[in-house]
Parts: sequence; structure tokens; C-alpha cells
Amino acid sequence: MFFRYLFLSLPLMAWAITLKAQFSDSFCDGDFTHDPQWVGTTEKFVVENQMLRLMDETAGEAWLSTASSLAMDVCWEFWVRLGFTPSDNNTARIYVLSDQADLLSPLNGYYLQLGKTGTGNKRLFLYRQQGSSHHLVFEGTGHHLPASNNQIRIRLNRDAWGEWTLWVDPQGNGMFFPDAQGFDNVFQGGTWFGLYARYTQSNASSFYFDDL
Repeated sequence: MFFRYLFLSLPLMAWAITLKAQFSDSFCDGDFTHDPQWVGTTEKFVVENQMLRLMDETAGEAWLSTASSLAMDVCWEFWVRLGFTPSDNNTARIYVLSDQADLLSPLNGYYLQLGKTGTGNKRLFLYRQQGSSHHLVFEGTGHHLPASNNQIRIRLNRDAWGEWTLWVDPQGNGMFFPDAQGFDNVFQGGTWFGLYARYTQSNASSFYFDDL
């Protein structure tokens, strides 16, 4: 009888621990200073119409991070709008896992990059970052960011063994489609989730994030 109750309780314990590790932010409270708290170049971001928006005036880089221990057997989901055609100088990264809050410093983690230079590169790319080195894990199959105004909902899964699966909802209607898959198990823990933007002056206010 003892073993029966023990086995029944273990899934409940794991479920409770998982709930503690989760976080979400839809910016409905009108700020990003608590629940959860974001740190970084906070002076370059605002919450507008219940969305996080980059609001700079000159070319540069900006980032925000919030505490998160999600690393294995997890699903990340978020909505992004880029009001431009992405390139190497105008791109966003979603750091789903980082051991540093400062996303401009050398760090260990993983990020999803939204597009880069080249007509065939308006897709999603998963990278592993080790210090200042960047290693491609996989690239998406669909060109989901070809326009001057791109909106996309993204779901990124990582199982308990290190298999990554990318799903995309290019219409924003809740219909996700598989886009890419790859394996990388180098980093199995982290402490931060983050948003990064690199931009020219003309796109210094054209990044939007929501439903994290």
C-alpha cells in the first residue's frame, strides 16, 4: 500500500514543481516592472496597447530579461511583430535559455533568431550561444518573415532528452504547423529568458512582443 501511494504522489510533486517554474506575461497590466520583473535597457521599451514595444530614436541594440529556470521538457510560446523585413542589422532574438541576464555579454544559452540578410533567409533559426560563439542548431523551412510588416506566433518545444521542435502560426489564428526540428543537449539549465533587438534608426520603434 505504501508503494501505491508513493507512485501516485510523484507525478503530483513533479506537476507542482513545473508550475513554480512557469512564467507568463501578456503586458495587460501596462508595465514590465513586476510579475514578472524585466531588467535590461528598460528605458528603450514601453508597453503600448497591452504589447511590449521597442521605443528608441537611434540605431543600436536593446534587450530585456526575466528570471526563468525553464530548460528541459518545456514549451515556450510567444507572439512577435516586426514592422520591417528582417536582415542582419534588423533582427530579433528570443533567448529561451541564458545563464546571464545581460544579453550583450558572453553567455551560455539558446536563442531563436527571426530572419537575417538574404532573400532565402526570412525564416527562423535556432542557435546555441557559448560565450561569444554562435552555433546553428537548425533553420526553419518556411519563409515566414518576407514582408515589411510581419506578425507571427511561435511555439518552441524541447523534450527531456534535448530534441527541439519548432511550430509556427503565421496567421495568428491558433493553427500551428511544424517548421523545423533538431537535437542539442549541451546546456541543460539556465536562469534567464530574454528578448533582444538589433536595429537601424528607421526601425528603432518597429519591434513588438506579446503573449510570452
